[in-house]
Amino acid sequence: MRYAIKAVVLVILPAGCGPSGKDVVDKNRANAEARIKLIEEFAGKVSAGIAEQTPLKLPDGVKLKFKKDAQPGNAIDIALEEAQGSKASLEYVHGGSDLVLAREQLKGQNIERAGYVQSTVDCLLKPRFLVIVKNASLTLPEANVNGKSFKGGGVEFEVYAFDMQEKKELGMVKGSAQSSNSVLARTNYTQNSDQDLRTSMAMDAAVAYGMLMKPFEE
Repeated sequence: MRYAIKAVVLVILPAGCGPSGKDVVDKNRANAEARIKLIEEFAGKVSAGIAEQTPLKLPDGVKLKFKKDAQPGNAIDIALEEAQGSKASLEYVHGGSDLVLAREQLKGQNIERAGYVQSTVDCLLKPRFLVIVKNASLTLPEANVNGKSFKGGGVEFEVYAFDMQEKKELGMVKGSAQSSNSVLARTNYTQNSDQDLRTSMAMDAAVAYGMLMKPFEE
């Protein structure tokens, strides 16, 4: 029994000696803050309409690979609103969640698990390419549950790419999506129905965005 207890102690002690979430944040703070500043600067140019608008062209032999199965790729895509620190008006681009988390962790929030913090840091710092998605126009679908009326919505979006390693703008492409002709609401409550409409519109936009980017992806 004495030997068994020693074995357990030997296993537990190394696990308790690893870096804390705060250690991970402190180690990567300078690089993370610099990366966030770079993202915000390019987002500012996109928002102001002064980012490169020639057809998107990647470096020869390069394809974009976005985060998959919690593993970072060589690219991160972020909705313009999230890049500028606000909530996306329509959630169909999901790379911005790592940016949101990184901002929180730099403020000392959500740093209880070191592995979780490191994953966020990796997803922010490892990508070479930044993709910013801007809604050029957005009309959300509308429905009157009691009156059984439905009015479809649509979104036109612009996708801008930036090489963060070479500090080079790569151009842009445009896409659009229309909402489904009908949406199945969960209940008769207007609040839930509005959420269903927004979710359905986001799914339609995500499909259109994915098809638009397919030629540029691995």
